[in-house]
Amino acid sequence: MQIYILGVTHDQQTDPSPEFEAYIKEIFSSHDIRSLGEEMSLDGLSDVGESKTILKCFADRMHIPHKYCGITREERAQRGILGLQDIDIQKFQYDWSQSKVEQETQRYFNMIEDAWIEKLSSAFVDPMLFVCGADHLDSFADKATKHGFTAIILERKFITSKEDFKKKWMKKN
Repeated sequence: MQIYILGVTHDQQTDPSPEFEAYIKEIFSSHDIRSLGEEMSLDGLSDVGESKTILKCFADRMHIPHKYCGITREERAQRGILGLQDIDIQKFQYDWSQSKVEQETQRYFNMIEDAWIEKLSSAFVDPMLFVCGADHLDSFADKATKHGFTAIILERKFITSKEDFKKKWMKKN
């Protein structure tokens, strides 16, 4: 069970870019991808005024399974998971040390990554491409490996702009 992991900035998931789509097409063809999962939820899409991600549209065109694996606000409340904004607020409200902030952030990442594993399993067809924020690459790859996947990180660099993405991608080709 192989899972290829690509780290992106979240705006790349909803902001149309021919360069990003070309890069995704290259990943699909070079790794024979059969399913797609991503760190996104319908709540997240709604927050940015979108109904689908670029990756969902791509999966639909390719006729392959796709799964939004991000947790919703309702799931976050049910699981007692603080968001990064909540952690920032509590940092100031309770005068948390930097180590406490890092501890809570890691706890947050761990809990949401557990949820991703649960969700992606329902859409998994070997091999899968999973797209998430670049900050999650190592921890998510470790978690996927512990759950029996062969996790392969495709892209490690956190791309901060379309221009940086284009420069990096153009160097590869």
